[in-house]
Amino acid sequence: MIKAEDVKYYDRVLSHIYKSANGQLQLAEAITICDGNDGLAEEIAEALENRELIMNLEDSTSREGTTLILTSKGKAKLLIGRGGFQAEQQILNSGNSKDHQMNIFNLYIENDSRCYNILHIDQGELDLIIDAYNYGKADLFINGERFLLKNLLKIKIFKFKDLKTSKKFIEFSYDKMKYTVDFYGKMYLEPRVLEVGGEDVTRNYIEGDYGHLNKDRMMVIPTTTPNSEQHFTMDIFISHSSKDAEVTKALVNVIRKALHIRSKSIRCTSLNEYRLSAGVDTDESLREEIFKSKAFIAVITSNSVDSNYVTFELGARWGSKLPMLPIICDPAGTSLLNPPLTGINALSATNAAQIQRLIEDLAKILSLELEPSSTYTEEIEALKKLITKPKQPVRVTGRTLKR
Repeated sequence: MIKAEDVKYYDRVLSHIYKSANGQLQLAEAITICDGNDGLAEEIAEALENRELIMNLEDSTSREGTTLILTSKGKAKLLIGRGGFQAEQQILNSGNSKDHQMNIFNLYIENDSRCYNILHIDQGELDLIIDAYNYGKADLFINGERFLLKNLLKIKIFKFKDLKTSKKFIEFSYDKMKYTVDFYGKMYLEPRVLEVGGEDVTRNYIEGDYGHLNKDRMMVIPTTTPNSEQHFTMDIFISHSSKDAEVTKALVNVIRKALHIRSKSIRCTSLNEYRLSAGVDTDESLREEIFKSKAFIAVITSNSVDSNYVTFELGARWGSKLPMLPIICDPAGTSLLNPPLTGINALSATNAAQIQRLIEDLAKILSLELEPSSTYTEEIEALKKLITKPKQPVRVTGRTLKR
């Protein structure tokens, strides 16, 4: 009897049989699919035969010559001298076969250079990807298209009940503009979108670190050097005026307390902990991060609306049609908004409920768990108090200057 934890191997072997052009799978490949466990491969063969064995593999003196043939009734027979598991071709070509109504998978993959999807793949194609992940391959080809796995940061797998359902959902998502556009102008669907139509089955397939089965390979973890900020994909980019550093820091405190996000994942150039590294090309790095960051927060104040840098950053992000989250951190409120921001729902940091909404939106965009609101209430109140605090004029040599 196949153990519960080994059912996935059964599914993989069967999927390879049905996917193969000639309906054949070499025994050596089947053992590889079972992570080198030849005994498990034999148990799966026995299970596929539905206990109608012509001979017992355990008693065979030459296991390498065995062939498994699936009959039209869905049962199987074991023969010798055919060179592997084999399924009859008429089963593969049967339009009424329930096996043709197989699950379809859509993937989200993120590495250090880009995010992308692999769409509408079957179990066999998914197994190729999982094998590439397990053995730490830099890339792989599916239907002649190359997909990069090197320097992998995230992989998510979503199961759909059949191809028709998968295609319908993906087309609907693009029609409703649920996609994200990367720095290169390529569109992709994030996990938060795919999970609406499919089931997240990542944990059913990803069981170890990238390349964990390849013991002979030493993984090279990319490091960030002064001139290579692009090695890390920024989660949050905060566009703001340097004159609003105090308010912006209070906002960052709320975000970090609510989401437990690393400082390395936030770009906020006025705060030391979130600045660019020394020696980098400032304009080029910021230009890239404006497009590549997953979330873009615009801190709207009387200072930021007069800032050339902020104007450029907002215009670039808006023009790319990427997600943008404006939050007004000024008592003047919505009167500060000018086109195109007037067409975007801007939240107010003087309202605790709207700050909470900003945090919830961020959690969805970044696929992060949100801490209970009670744990960061103090940080929200500190931000509100800072914004609403009356600004006192500063007297210098007889003149009154405003901050």
